[in-house]
Amino acid sequence: MRDHYLVLGLAPTANEAMIRGAYERLSREYHPDYGTLPKEEAKQKLAELERAYETLTTRSSKQDYDASPIFKLRSPESVKDAYSETLRMGKVKLPEKKRNDLSWRTLLITLGVIKEVKRDPVKANRSMVIALSLGKQAESCQECKSLLLQAAEADPQLFEAHYDLAVICYRLGEYDEARRHLQDALKLRPEDKLSKKFLSLLA
Repeated sequence: MRDHYLVLGLAPTANEAMIRGAYERLSREYHPDYGTLPKEEAKQKLAELERAYETLTTRSSKQDYDASPIFKLRSPESVKDAYSETLRMGKVKLPEKKRNDLSWRTLLITLGVIKEVKRDPVKANRSMVIALSLGKQAESCQECKSLLLQAAEADPQLFEAHYDLAVICYRLGEYDEARRHLQDALKLRPEDKLSKKFLSLLA
């Protein structure tokens, strides 16, 4: 089974009108009698489309789907206590400057070109704490992504930074980038079940 939003060609932030519009457009495209696809392939795509539409337009089903553990940010043990304390004390500060552009170094690390980098777990943990706080707000996804990239750059061995980057890219509808980050996460933990399942949804 593929991710329902991916089937509809939408980001998970899509509203009901967008979901309905995508469904109507694609159902015409996939219809066995009117579309250009071979009949068997068209039937399969239409069935997948109808399953996605039904799930995402039924309130309880959509809530259950969106609340799946696969789509939740994961916190490494090293930052859990700091994160809880930061939230309790109300010390979370939003980044003053938005960083939407990747530095070359970050890009090379993300693409796996640079293998050996000096690890800075303290910086990684600090970025993770703020990113986890921002990750709860849909409008802060870009800032959260920037912080997670900083965490992955500071500590490329931090599995959760790569997994959480996949989650944030997924929320932004950046499916190719989400796949790359999941592959990076699986290099660090090849047996992680959530990563495997998430990657299979994005196939």
